[in-house]
Amino acid sequence: MSVKYMNSSSKALSKVLNYFSTAICNNGVSHAYLLSGGSAHLRREAAFQIAALLNCTAVEEGRACGSCEACKKVEGGTHPDLYTIEPEGASIKISQVRKLQKDLGYKKYEGKYKVIIIEEAAKMTTEAANCLLKILEEPLGSTVFLLLAEQKQNMLPTILSRCQHMYLGLHDEFVPIEDFDQYISKLLSKDKLQAIELAEEVQKNDDNFLQSFLSNLLRWYRDRMVWEEIRSEKLLFNSTWLSSLKKCEITAEGCIAAIEKITAAQKNLESNANKLLTLESLFLELTALR
Repeated sequence: MSVKYMNSSSKALSKVLNYFSTAICNNGVSHAYLLSGGSAHLRREAAFQIAALLNCTAVEEGRACGSCEACKKVEGGTHPDLYTIEPEGASIKISQVRKLQKDLGYKKYEGKYKVIIIEEAAKMTTEAANCLLKILEEPLGSTVFLLLAEQKQNMLPTILSRCQHMYLGLHDEFVPIEDFDQYISKLLSKDKLQAIELAEEVQKNDDNFLQSFLSNLLRWYRDRMVWEEIRSEKLLFNSTWLSSLKKCEITAEGCIAAIEKITAAQKNLESNANKLLTLESLFLELTALR
């Protein structure tokens, strides 16, 4: 898996990286961490930046340099001491954890730390979780586990008790999409065919655009609700949306319903739901709101 550094300005991510920078300097790195909150993309970005920082050979001001051989290999997902596990189908199987257990029996190849990133860790089967628990109960030197999950409540308490918890916030930072009003106009048309066409258009883009689009959509409905209730441009997330906000006739109650539906769609997509079907369903529901 290749993950590009995005130089995120997230305060939560910066705080996490500051913690690891201090822990490395003080030889205080623990063997297991749970990263929760934020989007799946932000959790993944945080994990790979931590892995790079742990193995970087030219740390700059508490951050991985991004240009040394170790950083390049972590970024490309080819570092021999970096291990990633993600669900096979609907879950993480015990066979995946057993293979990891076997691989961890070998010495480090070239890094300072072995780093294990377990994406969507809450999707481990009971057998896989119990197998991982045995590994965590007998921590190996210079080995760091990074478990990623939307909510810590979804994890087994026994695994939680062996991890330090780091929270990445509610969502990624907001990045306005250019000409977003053109997308919104298709939803406001109440035309089901346009809603389906919009779903097809959006799903053709990469995951970054999709996440940004849904983030914009959430804030647009929030701004519409603010405008409906207060008529204050100063309280809007994005005043460039004012024209479409004024044209819209959706009530505050309809905006609340829209926000709930968009949030549910985000969660479904993070659980690997079909993009097109999820977006079609969401946009058709949004066109029906009053």
